[in-house]
Amino acid sequence: MKKLLYLPFLILALSTSCKKKEHNPVKTIHENQLSLKRNGKLQTFKVSTAWLTPPNETILIINTESPTSNSGQYQLFLKRDIPPGFYEFGASNQPLTQFNYFEGNNYYETYDGTLHILSNDTVARRIELQFQTKLYYPYYPSNHYKITEGYVVANY
Repeated sequence: MKKLLYLPFLILALSTSCKKKEHNPVKTIHENQLSLKRNGKLQTFKVSTAWLTPPNETILIINTESPTSNSGQYQLFLKRDIPPGFYEFGASNQPLTQFNYFEGNNYYETYDGTLHILSNDTVARRIELQFQTKLYYPYYPSNHYKITEGYVVANY
């Protein structure tokens, strides 16, 4: 009789030990780095920051440092004190200016995109954000890139 009492526990132990483990990769990104998928291809860059100070506002510029001459350069312009939240690229009432991409002599502009500021600590001077957008070449609008899974951590 005691053997029958142990049987459900044995079955439970065997069934839980045989389950396939789920693989959930953890996104790892280092300080001062940008990661994105351009047309589905993952790219990672080191970033640097700079300042633009037009009248009555300070703009933070996040630039990628291109590892090779043919990889292009991304630039993100936004207000230094942008609070955490969701924003749309191109909306005139948003505290966001633009996202650009330079490739050779071609200049790509953003349209139809979103930005999520995860944190912006103006005292520690550190910003973390996610974004997705489409970049197009103004002279040939059919020439465009789809940017997904954009993620930036930058110290300014």
